Amino acid sequence: MPGGVSSEALMSFYNTLSIALNAGAPLMQAITAFREQNTNVKFDKVLESIAADLGSGKPFSESVEKFPKIFPNDFQSLIAAGEMSGQLDKLLQEYVEFAEGQEKLKAKFKSAMMYPAAMAIIAVCVTVALTTVIFPKFITSLNLKEENMPGITLFVQNLSQFLMTRYIEITIGLIITGGALWYAVTKTPQGGKIFDIICFNSPVLGDLLKKFFVSRLVHTLASQLRGGVPGLQALQICYQSISNGEFRKLITDIMDAIKGGGSYTDGLKKNKHIVPPIVQLMFSIGEETGSMEVVLEKIGKYYDEQVNQAVDTLIGLIEPVMIVVMGGIVTTLALSMFLPMFDMGKNMG
Repeated sequence: MPGGVSSEALMSFYNTLSIALNAGAPLMQAITAFREQNTNVKFDKVLESIAADLGSGKPFSESVEKFPKIFPNDFQSLIAAGEMSGQLDKLLQEYVEFAEGQEKLKAKFKSAMMYPAAMAIIAVCVTVALTTVIFPKFITSLNLKEENMPGITLFVQNLSQFLMTRYIEITIGLIITGGALWYAVTKTPQGGKIFDIICFNSPVLGDLLKKFFVSRLVHTLASQLRGGVPGLQALQICYQSISNGEFRKLITDIMDAIKGGGSYTDGLKKNKHIVPPIVQLMFSIGEETGSMEVVLEKIGKYYDEQVNQAVDTLIGLIEPVMIVVMGGIVTTLALSMFLPMFDMGKNMG
């Protein structure tokens, strides 16, 4: 939630401005209308400041630049380009369509990541509950000695005792490990780089991530170029809007190639491991024909579909894996309880 303002509130603000401006309403009226329905106190203070700037004759672009933690760089640059070209209403409408598409992709991507995490948590909770609550009571009722226990029953009993006697150490260890990993990935450049490399080389997930960031890159670049933003400045905005280290390196290579008199394609060729040949070809065609924005939009639409399919594929693979894992846990616990009963029945017979 950038600057204390949710993405939903920002999208609502963008939509309100787009609809109002395309209907011919003044910008000040559009902001006033949105403030009447806005319930976010922090955002209202931001809008109050913007309204005051507009009232004093300052450009809208200058006002939003004062709040970089709320309004992303690509939005700021498009507003400036729209004011210079006199096409603020048109560019704002295009930005809304772009932002909505990106939010849908991010939401679907997050859902794909949340599903296995939720299933893993459920699996852990079920295992802990069965081994620390149900299993000990069952074993106690049978009055079994360790030397008479089947191997699988002894294993589950040892696990049960370990969890019950070491739960404080386990909890503290998990918190410390989780905190250390989070800090390393989010707060250190090297940790983030290693995490990106691991994710990008993971089966299925790596393919999904590459497609997601290709989609985000080409959509952002297309919207900036269409708004009249120069190529290098547009790439710099793309760099700032993407957090992934591998794609930031890709964008840096493209900028270096252009500064050296080369082309977009020259920079892409240095990153064949994350950019498919078809994308390189499409960039080359866009440069040769002078229709880069059109070509980028086509790439973006294609990869939007690819991301959706990749997410569905990932979920389709995760579901049977999680079923097998859960089934394995339940089967192990069931055998650990039923085998002693079976042995007792044979001995009695």
